[in-house]
Amino acid sequence: MIRAFVLSVCYVIYFHTESINKSKFLKIGLFLLASAFILETGRGNGVVLLLHAIAFFAFLNRVTWLGVAKVVTSVFVFMLFLGYIQMFRYGAGIESLVAYAENSGFDNQDTVSLLLIPTLLYVVAPIINIDLNVAVSPLLKFEPYYSLQGLLPTVLRQELFSGEKDYGLLVNEGHNVSSIYIPFIRDYGIIGAFIIVTFIQFIVCYVFVKARRGSLFHFFIWPPLFMSIFLSFFALFFTSLVVLLYPVLVWFFVRGLQLEKIIAGQPAQLVGSGAPHA
Repeated sequence: MIRAFVLSVCYVIYFHTESINKSKFLKIGLFLLASAFILETGRGNGVVLLLHAIAFFAFLNRVTWLGVAKVVTSVFVFMLFLGYIQMFRYGAGIESLVAYAENSGFDNQDTVSLLLIPTLLYVVAPIINIDLNVAVSPLLKFEPYYSLQGLLPTVLRQELFSGEKDYGLLVNEGHNVSSIYIPFIRDYGIIGAFIIVTFIQFIVCYVFVKARRGSLFHFFIWPPLFMSIFLSFFALFFTSLVVLLYPVLVWFFVRGLQLEKIIAGQPAQLVGSGAPHA
């Protein structure tokens, strides 16, 4: 959480303020990304981290056709990079991707396809997994369990919940992406999940509107919500401690900015479309 927050602030300072000596913030941000993608070889941690910065990029920049083209190209290159990370992580070279593709039903693929297949399957598999769980779930129930696990620290979670991770019904064990829906469906049924997800969407919209209207607090708590939406096909992040405690960290940060503003007597203005006053 702290790493994601620091990266977000570094992005804002480097790209959207007139602060002097901004290069050090760029170096800090790149180091934090490298710590996830390279030092930890963790695709999940790296993507979560990167999306916090992308949240501000999308918020503070106007949408243009050239920008859309750049985003599409960047996403394609990034998907290739994630495939490379998987190949590097398992240490078997391109053969690990060949085996992965064959086990998933793909034969005789070229190098580009082999690098894309892992990410594409992580996007498609949740749809199948959701359908499998909907087919065996009641319309309405109330048995909170799976959706609450992220509320507890790992030590307590291991004591109160089953030690083995349970993702519900899966198309196969290799594609255990549960999405935002499956934990809610298993705990509250189909209608209950619909109500809860709708309420979450309302909160997200409220935060976004408040941020666009100039609220600095809502502006800085937007990145974890953006990340949770973007990865909602993958897992439930909204009930994780990283997301739920993020506003507390932001509150102390914004309070410090306000005190500094009072002392200095001169507010700072972020540079960008819809940027709030600091």
